Amino acid sequence: MTIRTRYLSKKFYFHIISPQRMKAMLFIVFALICFVSANELLEKELKVVNDKLKDKNLQKEERKMLEFHKTEIMKAINKKVEAKNMKVTTKLVQTVKKGTKSNKK
Repeated sequence: MTIRTRYLSKKFYFHIISPQRMKAMLFIVFALICFVSANELLEKELKVVNDKLKDKNLQKEERKMLEFHKTEIMKAINKKVEAKNMKVTTKLVQTVKKGTKSNKK
């Protein structure tokens, strides 16, 4: 929707964004920030765990705990990658379905 103002010195056009669209855009930006920061945090945590595992003076229990923590971090990273890949494939499938529907008509 465009609102045209009166002539002050030039024509000015103000584009008003609906509140729902603004909320959706802010949610998308928030989700992207959280996704990127979560990946960065997981990668940093993985580096810290790997550095601790390089230490030769660790006891068996500490090493087991760090190995378990490392596997859990790797699982979380893999789940995020799989979720991202699933989103891409579903979008591709949807576009292919749209293309086949238009071809049938």
